[in-house]
Amino acid sequence: MAVICFQTQPQADGGIRVQATGIYLVRPVPCDHRTEIIARLRGQEIYVPDVYYIYTDWLSKVHPDVQVLRDHLEGYFQEFISTESQRRKQRRVDNGLCVGYFWTHVEPEKFIVLGELVAWFFFWDDEIDCGILTDDRDKTEAYCNDTLNFIRYCLQPELDGEVPAPGRLHNCGPWVNMGKAMQEGQSKEARDRFAEAIYDFILGVQTSQATWEQGMSTLEEYTARRLRTVGTNPCIAVMQWAYSLTLPPSVWDHEALLAIQREVAISDFLWNDIVSLRKETDDGDIDSAIPVMVWNDGCSAQVAVDRCVRMVEESWARLLDGERRLLKAHAQESEQIKRDIETLVGGCKDVLVGHMVYSLKIPRNMSAARMSEMDCSFRVVL
Repeated sequence: MAVICFQTQPQADGGIRVQATGIYLVRPVPCDHRTEIIARLRGQEIYVPDVYYIYTDWLSKVHPDVQVLRDHLEGYFQEFISTESQRRKQRRVDNGLCVGYFWTHVEPEKFIVLGELVAWFFFWDDEIDCGILTDDRDKTEAYCNDTLNFIRYCLQPELDGEVPAPGRLHNCGPWVNMGKAMQEGQSKEARDRFAEAIYDFILGVQTSQATWEQGMSTLEEYTARRLRTVGTNPCIAVMQWAYSLTLPPSVWDHEALLAIQREVAISDFLWNDIVSLRKETDDGDIDSAIPVMVWNDGCSAQVAVDRCVRMVEESWARLLDGERRLLKAHAQESEQIKRDIETLVGGCKDVLVGHMVYSLKIPRNMSAARMSEMDCSFRVVL
């Protein structure tokens, strides 16, 4: 911002002479929007209804090996997470239960690898969301760039490029084993599709931090970012490997399947933003749908929650419409292709509905909530 400074001098005739003395560039002091929006939210109580009515036509299941995965992840946390306080934080996530609801009937060996993947999502992202990198743009850039290089080396070893040392600077040690596992059991095309989904997630997180540091977004801007950073696209892309599917690119690229994937992302990030609102407020993280609505619309947190619930309901209806279009478009395909499409769409529904069910069960989200004794509704004071 330019500021012009003036000097005044009294004149003999009684007038005043005004003379410009210079032009200076002054950096404006940014509005501390995080502090202000958190102050608005604090003390408000929200009521979240039981949303099972939305999903009455889909039965949520859980993989039988959840406890096996939990036990495995204890050793994983010891190896890849450096402090006990961070390990306790990840236990509150209950990655094993999350994976159990996302991939309900994969083979036991693949279930373990998927558990390592989801655990990595959480502890890698937490460093930026609410960890040592939250307010450090330069280190976040380096963290994301080293992450991309290291995962590319593990997942696409045929590609040349600089490889950062395997250590805790980028939190990607688990990718040595995950990348090796994913070299088998799928085509190169399927592996590369999953790789691109992972890279887009990382780049989305990297871009997102730089954006929310500058101020509050509109809901449309926030949605565009969260479609990349919620992490559901890699969870869907990996299903070709997880369930040994043989779907051709024409199915993956079909507009109806792309629409289904979009609705999974929308529903999951909106529901996450509802159930994690107290946690995010405590962490000073206001890059979330409800704070965005409260800031831009001047509404209460409850009004924003009610709007998010309606958006989740509408999203599920759009997903079902996309499923009908996808099945109709491939009605003349082989029985194998049709079965694989049904498995993939069912997997998408598992990620969406399973995320809702899982989110209501974990201490990370629900420790401050008062659950209803009648149904799955709850109240929480922010």
